[in-house]
Amino acid sequence: MKLLRITADNDAAVNELCDGVPSLVCKEGPDNEKYCRRVHYHLIMDTELCNNALRKQIYKYFQIPDEDRGQKTCAFTTITDLEG
Repeated sequence: MKLLRITADNDAAVNELCDGVPSLVCKEGPDNEKYCRRVHYHLIMDTELCNNALRKQIYKYFQIPDEDRGQKTCAFTTITDLEG
């Protein structure tokens, strides 16, 4: 199970990324919070892919240029409470 945030705005790319993978997606718009100035997605995905393989797929589907890659575009979080 992967929990991640993708800072980009591309609904078609999210659909392609999640195609055939059990996923829950929440799209949020920008607000006045420090780290929420752009449209972004929060995803929970049930995938066996390692973080690096999933990150490569995200960069491909969202067509992220090399200079924008990294934590500012795609950030993973460890799930510690499966019951919650």
